Amino acid sequence: MSRIFTCFVLLLTSTVSFAATSQCYTGYAYHKNSDTLAFTARYTPTGESENRSKTWVVNYRAPDSTLLATKHLDFSHSPYVPVYTQKFADSGNMAGIRRDNQGQWVMVERKGENGSLNSKTFELSPPMASDNGIHPFIQAHFDALLAGETLRFKLPLAPRQRVVEMRIDRIENTNIDGTTAVRFRAKVDNLFVGWFTQKLEFSYHPQTKHLLAFKGVSNMQDERGEPYPVRIRYYRGDAPASLPDLGDC
Repeated sequence: MSRIFTCFVLLLTSTVSFAATSQCYTGYAYHKNSDTLAFTARYTPTGESENRSKTWVVNYRAPDSTLLATKHLDFSHSPYVPVYTQKFADSGNMAGIRRDNQGQWVMVERKGENGSLNSKTFELSPPMASDNGIHPFIQAHFDALLAGETLRFKLPLAPRQRVVEMRIDRIENTNIDGTTAVRFRAKVDNLFVGWFTQKLEFSYHPQTKHLLAFKGVSNMQDERGEPYPVRIRYYRGDAPASLPDLGDC
């Protein structure tokens, strides 16, 4: 189960405000125990006019700007469970969620460019969120979480072909660049499994609900093809001059 949990992305590594904004921005991910930059993630909306916040492309790059992975997301079918495909440049690995011709939801994953495609169907059964959809899911329940309620949901994990029960709780506030940020912690909703697995921490601006920082395992991969832990700081056009310049959105 610990290997299953490491695929929870946020990643949330890539948790961004898809439902709330149409402006691109960037996550700067650092190795867990150092200030060395691991990768950048630029989130760019690709939809048109009123649908601009529903389709996105995410480009992950090494500090030298080498492309590491690309992800395409489509939130037109669900605000919290995107149809998406993430491809890794070096390994050829791929993972994502699709909808087949009958409208059935399907988790897919492949090891290597020429590897066999593994797939598993699942039912879209709220409360449910996956991949970058976790962030708007948190935003939609922001006030309840601030009030101390526990948020439970089902998480489809395409790389592991599993649906996992999760929970999110509020933890103590932190300070980011002189600003108070509220924090939430996500973990597997199982007394015995959750105790031994890594936790994921999300820091938000309490008024704008912007995601400011993330700490935990990412949906990027190390040389073994395994997700690795990072610290991510998110900027919306105001990144320090010391960070790599990725150009205008």
